[in-house]
Parts: sequence; structure tokens; C-alpha cells
Amino acid sequence: MDVTDLINIKAGEILFKKGDYNSALKYLLDVDSHSKTVQNSPIYYGILCADIANIYFIKNEDKKAIAYYEKALPAFADYKAKYVAPSSEDNSLLNR
Repeated sequence: MDVTDLINIKAGEILFKKGDYNSALKYLLDVDSHSKTVQNSPIYYGILCADIANIYFIKNEDKKAIAYYEKALPAFADYKAKYVAPSSEDNSLLNR
């Protein structure tokens, strides 16, 4: 991740915590639109998309929120498949 991406992500996080959702969204969407590093790292991309979705949800822009949640889900599923050992609960759900 390059320095500009990191600055934009951190600025977005700070502005989100301050309740300035429009400015936070601007920084996070900038990373989403041009950062190949983040887009090529599934877990970071999933977190970024979930953060963007959360802002849209707070702003009552449900269609945009759903679109970004849907972008985030495959990243987390891919991460879980690669790095998290299945639990007995996961196996029992598959065997139903």
C-alpha cells in the first residue's frame, strides 16, 4: 500500500469518527477508484468496501450500501477459506 492510500484511508477513518461522513466518503472512494494495491489485497479491499458501505448505510443510501457490502463479502469469504481453519460449527452447517 503506498503512502497516499494510507493517508487517504486514515483521513477517512478520522473523519468518520468525527461524524463528517461526506468527507470520509470522499477519501475512501478515492482509494477505491485508483488503488491497485488495495484492490489486489482481498482483505484490505473488503475492509475498505465495508467501511464505504457503513457510511452509505448511515447516510440512508441503502442501494449504494448494499452494493459495497456485496463487494466486501467475497473478500472476507476468500480470507476465511485461505486462513481460518473450519470449526465444528462450520462443518455441522455444511452437513445439514
